[in-house]
Amino acid sequence: KVIWPSALVSDVREMKKWCKDFSRSVDRQRVKTPPILPDSEFDGLRSVFYYVDEDGSGSVAMDELVSKGLIYEDQVGQYRAEWDANGDGILDLYEFCDMMCPCGYRAYEGSLVGSSLDGTRLVYDQQMGCWRTRDTVEATAGHTAAPPPALPVAA
Repeated sequence: KVIWPSALVSDVREMKKWCKDFSRSVDRQRVKTPPILPDSEFDGLRSVFYYVDEDGSGSVAMDELVSKGLIYEDQVGQYRAEWDANGDGILDLYEFCDMMCPCGYRAYEGSLVGSSLDGTRLVYDQQMGCWRTRDTVEATAGHTAAPPPALPVAA
């Protein structure tokens, strides 16, 4: 009532209903946080990274992934778009580990991507403060809810 002083009791009830409906819809979109990959598995990914990083630069270019047979030449654009988080054209250790992380995990504590056991890509939605499927996040990105219908103004 403080925000909208002329609101009637029925208006406040309607706004509460909207809030509850929104909360329920958000809860349905949440998914369980993927567990962090065990340290021994992460160490294995790190070993693969250092093997692929032939020049010892601390980063892996897409052509190094191709030359080691981890991806095909025609997949370079797709992998760059999906996994090169900072857009520099190469993968650092953490981007590489995110990419290579097995289904059902996220690679490390600070990782914002993971997957469910069935391979569905999961992302941490910072705006919502929860884990969601990538498809759900992409479907709602840039969309805002339609404004609620105007309530009658008390005279």
